[in-house]
Amino acid sequence: RPRGRSAWQDGSRDSRRGTCRTPREDTLMITAFVRCRAGDPQTENDLPERIAHLPEVVSCFSVAGDASVLLRVLVSTPAALADLLSRLRILGCSTITELVLAVPFEERSPLGAIPEPA
Repeated sequence: RPRGRSAWQDGSRDSRRGTCRTPREDTLMITAFVRCRAGDPQTENDLPERIAHLPEVVSCFSVAGDASVLLRVLVSTPAALADLLSRLRILGCSTITELVLAVPFEERSPLGAIPEPA
């Protein structure tokens, strides 16, 4: 890595560290979780419909708490993340974003391995 450049700038991160290569393109992707809250409480129920067209959003979870939905997003650069957040705000969402730095494991089955019934 060139001196003075971060892993985000030179694209050297990998899937264990919060980025992944997409099957469609050979580009590194940054994973983030975005908590979204509808600006108008009366429009909370249609929030998933309003954001469904955004290609960066790969998962949308309805959650309890301050947020209406929790989004898992994949973007190619920090600038692309900023652009997505701007588009979410235009759709009437307030956001709080968490960047994934590492992925020790994912896609585990609940309770570990579930034995077959005898």
